[in-house]
Amino acid sequence: MLQLGEFSIISILNDSSAALNVFMENFKKINGAVTPFQLREIFSHLVFININLKDRPIYYSEYVARKKQYFIRTKFPSGIYLEDENERVISIGMLLRNYAEKIMGNIDNKEEILKEIEEERRSYLFNNEGIFLSYNKDGELNEK
Repeated sequence: MLQLGEFSIISILNDSSAALNVFMENFKKINGAVTPFQLREIFSHLVFININLKDRPIYYSEYVARKKQYFIRTKFPSGIYLEDENERVISIGMLLRNYAEKIMGNIDNKEEILKEIEEERRSYLFNNEGIFLSYNKDGELNEK
């Protein structure tokens, strides 16, 4: 993740767009600017998917001597599947807690909030109905 002022880039370079494909329906729900916490929540989801891919693409180099051509090739898995829940090594909440804590500052109930994040009982991205949470410039939730 790279952040330059209000511009951000998130890139997963080793899964041939698997994380993007899994998260795409959520991306389609985002209909406004995202806050720093929302950006980290998106990043947490993408990292979680990437870490927990059951089968990964395999990249390899090939050189065709007679044509003097070099290729980078990929063998794709038959589908995009995540590890079974009991095989997963980390949760979205654990990742988000790590990323959010770094920008949270000193606030009341910080440990309680971080625990809610880690237990996935607090989201900054979508409400319980899956609707994107839009915030104003002051960080207050826009009422719709």
